[in-house]
Amino acid sequence: MRTITTLTALALLLASPVAALADGTPSLKDKPAAVVTPDWDIAFGGGIASDYIFRGISQSNRWPSPTAYTEFRYNVRPNVQLYGAISAEGIDYPNRAAAEVDFYGGIRPTFDKLALDFGAWYYWYPGGRLFDGSGPVGPNPNCTNGFKTATPLGGGCNIYEADLSF
Repeated sequence: MRTITTLTALALLLASPVAALADGTPSLKDKPAAVVTPDWDIAFGGGIASDYIFRGISQSNRWPSPTAYTEFRYNVRPNVQLYGAISAEGIDYPNRAAAEVDFYGGIRPTFDKLALDFGAWYYWYPGGRLFDGSGPVGPNPNCTNGFKTATPLGGGCNIYEADLSF
């Protein structure tokens, strides 16, 4: 008998919060929270790729390539966003550029379910050098007028310009 009384008391105790909510008091689900979009936003991140490949060509000479980016965004209106960013990637080019640094920015308008992105990019390769193919006997004569061939006497020519930025 004592067990039945204890179980009945426990059942009433557990059921009482449910009964209290059913009496018409508002719950948190009745009031939807207002969506507040901040004007400014920042995104940043980084990673490492096993090989940085662009249009089918390895930019990192088949070595791992670290990358990092930071993007600043400003919401002009809830459906129009301006953005500007910088990112850097590790590369291994023959012109010995230190890295690939990308500057980009633009505008992202949205129309219901359609989102567009209009922007511009600038690729910068700091530290790139133009080699003249100098070897033990001086400048390589094959490095003139666009001929870029290697010779047994000199280290060949750089096939890349000093400044690849575009």
